[in-house]
Amino acid sequence: MSPWSANTPASRTPTNRSIEALVHGGIANKVKVNLQWIESQTFEQEDASAYLEDVHGILVPGGFGERGSEGKIRAARYARERGVPYFGICFGMQMAVIEVAARSRRHRGAQARPSSARPPEPVIGLMTEWMKGAELEKRQTERQSRRHHAARRL
Repeated sequence: MSPWSANTPASRTPTNRSIEALVHGGIANKVKVNLQWIESQTFEQEDASAYLEDVHGILVPGGFGERGSEGKIRAARYARERGVPYFGICFGMQMAVIEVAARSRRHRGAQARPSSARPPEPVIGLMTEWMKGAELEKRQTERQSRRHHAARRL
């Protein structure tokens, strides 16, 4: 067990660490961070602007499944349209990618639900899509490929 793990309480979940990081960022910038928790499902029935018009930034943490995903997308749209800083962690960033792609001309078929079986134009790739049998597909960048070929010629 590393010294960090031994001294870190079990109650420090990723969400608690995110909160702690925001608070410490505020301390470093000499500002008080006031957090307002809003359930993303709220935006599926109501207008996001009533809840977000006074915020200076939006953090959308990770999550699983479809519950609240449309609300996360609407929060990302609110942030984009009004120039509010948006920080999406994992699933939260995927929702922002889907929001932008669904509104662009090139990806009109992008789906609001990333777990859709076969969206017409997928913009989010899952690790399982990279699987070949039981092994993860190894993808090479063009630079890695050139380096490999150059090494073989020596």
